[in-house]
Amino acid sequence: MLKSKRIFLVFALTMFMATMLIGGAVRGADGDWALIWADEFNGPAGSGIDRNNWQVEVTANPANAELQAYVDSINNIYLMQDPDNPNNRVLVLKAMRDTSGGREYTSGRVNTQNKHLWTYGKFEARLKLPYGQGIWPAFWMLGGNFPTVGWPNCGEIDIMEFVGKEPNLVYGTLHGPAYNGGGGLGAWHRYSGGFTNDWHTYAVEWEPNIVRWYFDGQLFALRTIDDLNGREWVFNHNFFIILNLAVGGEWPGSPNASTVFPQYYYIDYVRVYQRAGGVYPPYPYRNLVAIKSVGSGQYACSDSYATPTNALIANRGSASTWEMFELKDLGGGNTGIICVQNYKYVSVTGNSQLVGQAETAGPNETFQVINNSDGTKSFRNTGNGRYVTVDGNRNMFATATSIGNAEKFTFENKNTSGGATPTPGGATATPTPTRAATPTPTAPPAAKVIPGQIQAENYDAMFGIDTEATGDTGGGLNVGWIDANDWMDYNVNVQTAGTYRIDYRVASTSTTGRVDFRIGGTTLASTAIPNTGGWQTWTTVSANVGLNAGNQTIRLFASGGGWNINWFSATAVGATPTPTRAATATPTPTRAATATPTPSGTLPSATWYLFNQAVSGVVPAGENLQTAFSGSTGWQPLKTITTTASYWYSTTINGTYKAGNWSFILWTNNPGTAVNVTVEIYKVNADGSGAALLGSQTVNAGTFGGGNHPTTFTFSNLPAVSLNNQRLLIRIVKASGVDLTMAYNTNDFPTRLITP
Repeated sequence: MLKSKRIFLVFALTMFMATMLIGGAVRGADGDWALIWADEFNGPAGSGIDRNNWQVEVTANPANAELQAYVDSINNIYLMQDPDNPNNRVLVLKAMRDTSGGREYTSGRVNTQNKHLWTYGKFEARLKLPYGQGIWPAFWMLGGNFPTVGWPNCGEIDIMEFVGKEPNLVYGTLHGPAYNGGGGLGAWHRYSGGFTNDWHTYAVEWEPNIVRWYFDGQLFALRTIDDLNGREWVFNHNFFIILNLAVGGEWPGSPNASTVFPQYYYIDYVRVYQRAGGVYPPYPYRNLVAIKSVGSGQYACSDSYATPTNALIANRGSASTWEMFELKDLGGGNTGIICVQNYKYVSVTGNSQLVGQAETAGPNETFQVINNSDGTKSFRNTGNGRYVTVDGNRNMFATATSIGNAEKFTFENKNTSGGATPTPGGATATPTPTRAATPTPTAPPAAKVIPGQIQAENYDAMFGIDTEATGDTGGGLNVGWIDANDWMDYNVNVQTAGTYRIDYRVASTSTTGRVDFRIGGTTLASTAIPNTGGWQTWTTVSANVGLNAGNQTIRLFASGGGWNINWFSATAVGATPTPTRAATATPTPTRAATATPTPSGTLPSATWYLFNQAVSGVVPAGENLQTAFSGSTGWQPLKTITTTASYWYSTTINGTYKAGNWSFILWTNNPGTAVNVTVEIYKVNADGSGAALLGSQTVNAGTFGGGNHPTTFTFSNLPAVSLNNQRLLIRIVKASGVDLTMAYNTNDFPTRLITP
């Protein structure tokens, strides 16, 4: 699913099942699609799903700030008679208001892991989608090696995602190392008829080094290994299928007063095909280029954060995926320009601006490429007959009547993996189809090592930033032009799990800067950047984070803009670090005075409710967490969330919470404006000393829902937490905005922590 996904299912990888044939299937000629597996969901109406094909996921701790619990219930997952065909049944995933799973809603999620896995094939489903604000159905695939390498290294193929707030769009996306969450490689398809009233088919054709997406048999997106610009292609091993219906989350937002419940996700069938004989068509050549403006000296970018969205701007100092374009031969000497970032044609809009927004090519999407005498290129649009130019703000328009430097460009070849090659006459030489070799994993790019220092300009992927010569000690480059929502990704190898002090070398002329340290979409620390007095006046700021061992991708995300960064470093600080926090007091880490007992066994998942009884003998002072549900009702008692932190302590605990996702659900009012709230989870000694930060999340809780509403803070993929006669500590503080009113110690509005 498109977004920052932390997957919570799965335990073991079973044997390869791609050779499993459906009885009676007839094999065609080598290279033809042959049906090898299907579930038509034609069991008795009212019965459950076939457990030989599917396993049902159960969790009260979903990813992506979703609001539902996934349950194994015939009320949520069942077969239904097709009202339009007496000989047909369909699978139903049903989402409804129901707190029996420990959340505000229950729903269904099923997968074929441990049942059926495949490498390559055509994966198709016939679906009728639910609708409404906050509703999020998906049909997708996850790498079978997820249990050993984790997400996103296992790879993810989103065949279909739909969010109810966009009733005429569906999405298809790839996620992998350094291209995941909001940075996944995706494309949308628009259908004016919507997706909820009629049946439609959704499919991908996944073959070596290429994935194609189809809606009702119509191709709407294509991705190849070249689109990754050197990043790792992880789609060369077994994957399994997932069907789920989520409620709420970071991408769709929460349901509102217009959302109808229950909601129904109908699945008529899921079918899997593979090429007969293992023979795949040749890998296609794509004329991929980076386009550099002679006038500005910068690369053109299709910018998702521009106005209008995906406008072309020649303002990038380097070229990655967002700066890549496919020059598509339209015949007759005409060329279409496809933005690799969203797989849309560049269109000349009503004001003649270039925007990557069209799914098909008409006159406004058709260009002639002019070969200038100095070796540069120019573009002339067929629709208005004007040349493409770069204006003083580096925006690109088709308005010029003659060619000067502002209308000249150079091309940089970005097709690095081969494929069929073009012949001198412009046609493509097609090699003979070949049998697919046994897939072998692609070696990942060399990871940077933690502990150690990483130069900011050595990112593996980025959005929105640029580099310049630095005036800091040591010279070289720094990253600059950092605006809010820009980011840089770094592939790292953490040599030893533990807590690390992250030092950032930064410069700024404002107080708006803030850097979030993220792993897989989860913010582990958010650090304010001070006004240093100049863009080349450098200082160091720090934060503590807990890291797992192994390969992973760090994202430095600018939650506030207006700063430069030269480098960052990670230094191990031991098991009891001093958390670095501004403005409000935090527990002072100290080593316990006496030995504590050894943890006794694995602890089950628990829900800790926030109560209002004072805990004695702890510093700082705080109130209690307990696992018993409150007997109180109504919107009380209340606490105001301000810049002065509040604390809640559990009883002392002996044992280990397993690795996984933690969630915190905060019930507040809605002041009608953004309010960023920080929730932190610590492990502390019985007296509150020895604080070890387990996770930190800052979320806008002010406008997350209508009226009194819950906001979910998701702490993804935390390592196992062992407690030796120690407590869990929750710290809540306002990061920005107006004060919020919080409810707790009530069974109507239970603010609570949920452990794995």
